[in-house]
Amino acid sequence: MDDFHGFPPGELRTTPIPDMFFSHVLPAITDAAELKVTLHVFWRCHRHKGRLRSVSHDELLNDVTLRRALLAEDDWQVAVERGLDAAVERGTLLRFQIGDQLHYAPNTAVNRAAITSPARSLPRPARPARPLPPPASASSPATLLYEQYIGLVTPIIAAELAEAEREYPMSWLADAFAEAAARDKRNWRYVQAILRGWASEGKR
Repeated sequence: MDDFHGFPPGELRTTPIPDMFFSHVLPAITDAAELKVTLHVFWRCHRHKGRLRSVSHDELLNDVTLRRALLAEDDWQVAVERGLDAAVERGTLLRFQIGDQLHYAPNTAVNRAAITSPARSLPRPARPARPLPPPASASSPATLLYEQYIGLVTPIIAAELAEAEREYPMSWLADAFAEAAARDKRNWRYVQAILRGWASEGKR
């Protein structure tokens, strides 16, 4: 994994974590997988909209960012399952059914009120996860730039980022993300438009 050189300049997206997590939950966690999965669920749910912000079981098992966080594990998907079970048992996360999918959400008063079925008595799905994209792009510089400036990298975006890395110098990618953020246009399509403009008209 590449060394981290600090957060880039400009306004960055943030994810709120309740203070009680640090004072009551964190001191009791001994498994790194539980900690990483818990924080990842908070991060993913914060980027969803609606009264009940949740993330599905399949989404977590197909998440390239979560996979990268758990690469030190012998089997990262087993680590996800272990972390989810521990967080639900601890009471940090809620587990509940939406249609035929298991979902997870932070155990907040708002989320508890939005859930009408028991959150912890449901079994885990036995079916295997869908195939994942190759892990090579998960830690690429373009992927890290996207996460810093925009947010979650989906498999489709990961493929487009890999293509952009082949097509443009990395310095262009870094400058394009920074320029989009400076204009408060934090989306990949805007970054692509900047890059195409520089490619056709020349970079200033």
